[in-house]
Amino acid sequence: MYGTDWPEFLGTRGAAHSDQTVPTTWSDSENLAWKVKLPGSGSSSPIIWGNQLLVTCYVNDDEAKRQLLCFNKVTGDQEWSVDFPIDYREDSYQGFLT
Repeated sequence: MYGTDWPEFLGTRGAAHSDQTVPTTWSDSENLAWKVKLPGSGSSSPIIWGNQLLVTCYVNDDEAKRQLLCFNKVTGDQEWSVDFPIDYREDSYQGFLT
């Protein structure tokens, strides 16, 4: 049901494909197990390892930081997070250029 590990950007060996059959449509009621609001903006590629889903985001509270968050891939419950201080301000996302 939940597929295999997705251990890096673009999946295993950066191949950008999976042997699993994946949905081509989704909504709040179709092909969506859970969703969560991240504490900051992010455009990273999720990593799936075992029963965990890891993702990063950029948080600019009192101090700018990159945050790594770990969620249970079945329930969506947050298991842990780690902060990495940074000394720069990221450019705001303006969409992909075509």
